[in-house]
Amino acid sequence: MAVNTPIVNGTSFATVVAYSKDGYQKAVEFYSKLLELNATTGGVCLENETLLSNSAIAIKVSLQENKNKQGEIDNQIKYLTSIAKTNDWRSHVNQSLVFNTTDLASLQDAFKQLDYPNQAYPSDLLPMQLYTIDPLGNIIGVTSTKNAVSTKSNLPGSATVAGTAAVTAAHTPGSVSKNHSFTDLSYLVKTSNNYPSLPKDTIPLAQKKSIAVMTSGGDAQGMNSNVRAIVRSAIFKGCRAFVVMEGYEGLVKGGPEYIKEFNWEDVRGWSAEGGTNIGTARCLEFRERPGRLLGAQHLIEAGVDALIVCGGDGSLTGADLFRSEWPSLIKELLDTNKISKEQHTRYQHLNICGTVGSIDNDMSTTDATIGAYSALDRICTAIDYVEATANSHSRAFVVEVMGRNCGWLALLAGIATSADYIFIPEKPATSSEWQDQMCDIVSKHRARGKRTTIVIVAEGAIAADLTPISTADVHKVLVDRLGLDTRITTLGHVQRGGTAVAYDRMLATLQGVEAVNAVLESTPDTPSPLIAINENKIVRKPLVESVKLTKAVAAAIQAKDFKKAMSLRDTEFIEHLNNFMAINSADHNPPKLGSDKRLKIAIVNVGAPAGGINSAVYSMATYCMSQGHKPYGIYNGWSGLARHESVRSLDWKEMIGWQSRGGSELGTNRVTPEEADIGMVAYYFQKYQFDGLIIVGGFEAFTSLHQLEKARESYPAFRIPMVLIPATLSNNVPGTEYSLGCDTSLNALMKYCDVVKQSAASTRGRAFVVDTQGGNSGYLATCASLSVGAAASYVPEEGIRLEQLQQDITSLGESFEKAEGRNGFGKLILKSTNASKAMSAEDLAKIITAEAQGEFDAKAAVPGHIQQGGIPSPIDRTRATRLAVRAVDFIEKQQSTLEVTRAGDEDYKSDNKVLANTASVLGIKGSHVAFTGIRRLYDFETEIEKRMPKVIHWEQTRAIADHLVGRKRMEQIKGSKIYGSPIKKKKQPRVTTTSSYAENRKSAQRISLFHQEDVRILCGSLSTTTPTLTDFKNSSTSLLAMGPLEIYEIKTNCSCSKYMTIGKNGDIIHPLLPKLKITRVRKNNDDNSRYSYYISFSNPSRFWEIQFSQCMNNNGGSEFEKVISTLCNVVCLEEPSEIVPEVHDISFGDSPTINNETDSETDELNYLLEDSEEDDEKDNTNDPDEVNVKFSVRSRSFEFELRNVEINQEFRKVMNDILPPLKPFPSTKKWNWSERTDVKSRKLAYRGSLYIPNNTPKSSFDITSNKLNRRSVSGLSDYDTLVSLHNLRL
Repeated sequence: MAVNTPIVNGTSFATVVAYSKDGYQKAVEFYSKLLELNATTGGVCLENETLLSNSAIAIKVSLQENKNKQGEIDNQIKYLTSIAKTNDWRSHVNQSLVFNTTDLASLQDAFKQLDYPNQAYPSDLLPMQLYTIDPLGNIIGVTSTKNAVSTKSNLPGSATVAGTAAVTAAHTPGSVSKNHSFTDLSYLVKTSNNYPSLPKDTIPLAQKKSIAVMTSGGDAQGMNSNVRAIVRSAIFKGCRAFVVMEGYEGLVKGGPEYIKEFNWEDVRGWSAEGGTNIGTARCLEFRERPGRLLGAQHLIEAGVDALIVCGGDGSLTGADLFRSEWPSLIKELLDTNKISKEQHTRYQHLNICGTVGSIDNDMSTTDATIGAYSALDRICTAIDYVEATANSHSRAFVVEVMGRNCGWLALLAGIATSADYIFIPEKPATSSEWQDQMCDIVSKHRARGKRTTIVIVAEGAIAADLTPISTADVHKVLVDRLGLDTRITTLGHVQRGGTAVAYDRMLATLQGVEAVNAVLESTPDTPSPLIAINENKIVRKPLVESVKLTKAVAAAIQAKDFKKAMSLRDTEFIEHLNNFMAINSADHNPPKLGSDKRLKIAIVNVGAPAGGINSAVYSMATYCMSQGHKPYGIYNGWSGLARHESVRSLDWKEMIGWQSRGGSELGTNRVTPEEADIGMVAYYFQKYQFDGLIIVGGFEAFTSLHQLEKARESYPAFRIPMVLIPATLSNNVPGTEYSLGCDTSLNALMKYCDVVKQSAASTRGRAFVVDTQGGNSGYLATCASLSVGAAASYVPEEGIRLEQLQQDITSLGESFEKAEGRNGFGKLILKSTNASKAMSAEDLAKIITAEAQGEFDAKAAVPGHIQQGGIPSPIDRTRATRLAVRAVDFIEKQQSTLEVTRAGDEDYKSDNKVLANTASVLGIKGSHVAFTGIRRLYDFETEIEKRMPKVIHWEQTRAIADHLVGRKRMEQIKGSKIYGSPIKKKKQPRVTTTSSYAENRKSAQRISLFHQEDVRILCGSLSTTTPTLTDFKNSSTSLLAMGPLEIYEIKTNCSCSKYMTIGKNGDIIHPLLPKLKITRVRKNNDDNSRYSYYISFSNPSRFWEIQFSQCMNNNGGSEFEKVISTLCNVVCLEEPSEIVPEVHDISFGDSPTINNETDSETDELNYLLEDSEEDDEKDNTNDPDEVNVKFSVRSRSFEFELRNVEINQEFRKVMNDILPPLKPFPSTKKWNWSERTDVKSRKLAYRGSLYIPNNTPKSSFDITSNKLNRRSVSGLSDYDTLVSLHNLRL
């Protein structure tokens, strides 16, 4: 029997041989009945063989007539039948064919009805395995266990399984190809309704879209992650997922084993595996039309609607050609009767999408291809090892790397390892030139004390005449001309091997998800898309155009048009090349800038260590040297500067090796300038006459930049361009989506998780809870979860809800139930340290173990500071160089902006936006590298207390990570910060009959005072607490919220509070206090006039601008003003021409601070003098009948002030009429009046105070002149008093 592995253990195809026509017919009938396979469900009958298959398995019955062997089979059947009740059949045969099922009882009944001889184990009453004999003498079994030797049932408990048996699945007619060749695949596991958690499938099978994925060309790390993401995304979106084995060769050969339907569990654990598990091969047949015709036929027979190809430019070119020929191919198939009319109609169009899998990174229009950074990691690791031995012997090494038409690997490796010289095909030189240039640079490096020489040669390196440059040529020059002891190292296919780095796993996964979206959204007219990445953003590009540009580079090189070849490369490649040449020359060549433009630039590290910090310092210093600047290093952060004047100029020789070194050679700590003594920091800045500053670090560095920028008004030494290069594993610095060190940390955490997952898989039935760093940011845990396929992750933004934890434990149990193979038994759960203060990783592991009730267990794993240390990754090294060079360029360009202010003679205008932006954060945002002013980031885009940006850029990544592991998320709560995160509900107080507070809460009423749908709210800052119209107009604003605006009040038995909500879900809520200042500004626009209202906050000095839509100018603005004027002070800076509703002109302002012990009459009079001086200029324009009342709720009194003498008596009378109803006053002296003539204004001012004794009950007031006996008015009926004043009409 042609079966090597039982089907239950992994194989999906088997061949059985019959030696007589009678046995052949009986075998076909037997397997058709047993597995419910027949011609109408996919069977193909030929003269000497029959193929029976469905979406799960395929059985081929072959006829080879042989009377002798048929006689042996007949004897074997008789013998096995005779010992059925006494012996175990399995001990009398070499092998058996075992199928998996979830309904063993039904099959046992079927055996009896069909009268098959059978054996049941362990007993007939409760069998877990059934065996019978087929007409060909083979032992055929069915089992409900995980494998052939297991005793644990595979039944998923209460979960509903799709189908009664895994081997009986419906399939569309014509799904079997005419060409047959067989490759074993993993066994299919039908998913339950609980795990994986997928959207409800309402699409009939016949109407489902089918998406196939294939890998072609050279293999690359990360291809498995790409296939995994495509398969699971397709299933998640209600599609059928297929894989094409062996690349285009699989399309040509076809069949259910080459075009294979995959299920959820088939790709488990693939992210951690190198190469491509579905195979790849170069296929000459597909280059010809007959081969593509077969490919089209086989795709239609399998029912595939769309094809995603992961490969290089050749593979993608073939894919697009395939799509362009598709109409003519299916027409030919129809004309030759190889497909039906129904098939021709349904598969009239084929959608194609490409993801680039290539270690050369040679595809235009994308910054990175799948596998490129993994290959670069192998190269850098090898060179780091080689350089260690080179240093021991003072040797030179010539290292050959891949890259036939693209020098990206050689260029980036040269930057990351500080290589002395590189050879790339895009920038060749004549034979004599490259020899002279290389020898010149190597000689200068050696003369300055460097003991090692590293020369990197790309595989396709050429001279200007297209003569290849080999490692042997370079070796000969170094030996003959420089006399160096030189060795050659050819890395070869080591660069392709191993597992993918974290970046490639994430890139491949995200591109796979986007590829599925692209083919589902494509139309017949949509050009074939290519999924690319620009900086930090996944984008779609036209596949044809990208391939044309890529091939144009090779064509330009062959035409010796090297300038054109370089121009066709993306701008990042050119930038990297210029950076390498600049930092490689350092101060060995004459500086580029004249002496009048040379600067003194300092660099300091602040915060925790992170990978790439030393690379940034090295690159900044060497680039400064090449420009002619003098680089300074501030050692041990701000405390080192303030205490020990730890400033030193940076020397090239001392920094040799820093580019590939972890930690911080300058030293770093978390002290900010204000904590260290900002005055001393300014003194040393002035002493050394720094012209620019670069800060490298995390959130402490962000805070430091803010403090220095804020102190510019007081310290002219800080009026220099300053740049922050974010560097923290938490990746929590506002203004960037990437920070130096996060990739190094992510790789360290990923490798750690791969190791513990291997341990868990070996132990069986074990999950590890891995504790991750990151502070209040869940970036590290989320990205690691996506990279390693963790079953769940918990982050500070969400916390840990007990409902979600319970669901995750249930899903883990179901996942273990369905585990197939060793990879299925290891599970990971990632928990950020700050995700829960109540539960550590150890506590969480104990809870999971207890709740699992023996089905599985959990252990804690804490990698700790492993996540901070180690050698920086190539990504962190090369990006550190790129950002450092850009930071120096920024400092050079901003010198003229601050030149005048640095002298300190003129006032520094802190509100000047241009000046403020000279202190910026350099970050990556989407597809751009951008500088963002620190003031804008700190004031508007940062949650200071949480040390986090307000916008979480990795939100979608978290959603994808959960979807791809089938994690079931609990119901999302409105207002969640990120995907699926719950807002913790406040604990409600217990309501009792004795609680008056509870009764008041129960009787609370919410009354809407004003509502408008279409409103925009802008946010800005002011430099003064008494802004003018010019201040508002000159202030920069950013959009805070838009949508509905509502003013409402909450009334209870003891209080009345008024609030304003802004945004669709009331996202912003602010109490409307009397101290708020509302300013109305009219903006003229021809016949249309629009009002803007500004709400000013005195501390801090910021404001909101409220803009109403054009359609509500006549009504909405007036209604808003009518309501808001009864609550706050409304001032009009530009009086409109039209009539506005009459409003009461009472202003409520802040009262002066009262000293409880020395509150003398003199203090009150001084307060009046201060106010009178302020209002001296305004009094000339005041209407004599105007009432200007100041009323404020102070900590110990009510106060009001009158500035109009004429109405003093009437106002006193009204006040006496208002207050007595609240409570009769026992004192005959109701008001304590004081009066004084102000000399400057020569006006009489009056002031009254209402005091409350300490022993007064909360329900009453008392007025007394005893100023030493007071208590707070908090909790009293002060709102009633305010309402009375609002309704006052004089």
